[in-house]
Amino acid sequence: MELKALIEITRPHNCLMGGLTCVIGVLAADRMFSLSLATLAPATFLSSLITLFPSRIVEILILTYLTYVFIAAAGNIINDIYDVEVDKVNKPNRPIPRGGLTLGQAKALTVILWFAGGILAFSTSLIAGIMAMIFAALGYLYAAKVKALGAVGNFAVASSFSFGLFYGAIVATESRHYFEFLGGNSLFFLPQVIWVYFLTSSFVLFGREVIKGIEDLRGDKLRSVRTIASIHGAKTASKAAAISNISGIVFFNLSWVLDQMKLVMFPLVTLGSLAVLGSSVLILKSYTIPKQQKRASLLDKIGGFCGLAEFLLVNIFYFYI
Repeated sequence: MELKALIEITRPHNCLMGGLTCVIGVLAADRMFSLSLATLAPATFLSSLITLFPSRIVEILILTYLTYVFIAAAGNIINDIYDVEVDKVNKPNRPIPRGGLTLGQAKALTVILWFAGGILAFSTSLIAGIMAMIFAALGYLYAAKVKALGAVGNFAVASSFSFGLFYGAIVATESRHYFEFLGGNSLFFLPQVIWVYFLTSSFVLFGREVIKGIEDLRGDKLRSVRTIASIHGAKTASKAAAISNISGIVFFNLSWVLDQMKLVMFPLVTLGSLAVLGSSVLILKSYTIPKQQKRASLLDKIGGFCGLAEFLLVNIFYFYI
């Protein structure tokens, strides 16, 4: 077993970046609902063992972030396990196809990561534990069944990356039992801006997944993956990707307006919007050219990074200022 393969199969960059959505969710809920979590003492049994938690908000930030990273990493491994035959064609340098680790080793690592994520989640709160288990189950179902459904699978990937927004916001809000003061019991009564963040991320990532479906047409036939490209053709898929991207741009700019950070975050909003717009134009004009498909996918990734950075920085700005 290669150490490099062990790390690579978890797609650490995706997990570490996705974990930031938990941070955004926690900070956004704290400021929008005036939870003042920084004034509360840590509440979990881990607090007596770890002195890194000076306050409840730091405790929640660390635990939700690590929970997301572990469970997302397990989901990425499961995806590679089910995609091993496809990857032999599309991505032969992935860890399992190239022999970096065996299927048995991959499965064992998945269980370890699920267990670690579950322990951290339930130590945070009961609600956190239940949500984490749902997240883990969805990751498994996606790889085993949903991915082959094409557009549904694309949406599942797009929305699962942003799961941390809801996870962080709900855990933060529930920790103060604030829903009681709002006169409701629904855990999905969340700040409006959280939903806008989620839609921004989901639309851009959906557009990127559709573009990747165009890229992977040949290998996807091995699992009969019903992507938009494989069912309706690359031209139709390129239009779907562009529409989704533009929807993401609209919500991205709406989030900017809601957060009232017009000058401070203008460069990130502009760069992110232009990158996603560029992706849309590129895939519409050159959907048959593999090199341009990759460029369009990369531009969506850059746009998504700008959005994540904007959401994170605006909430950190409010938290500290």
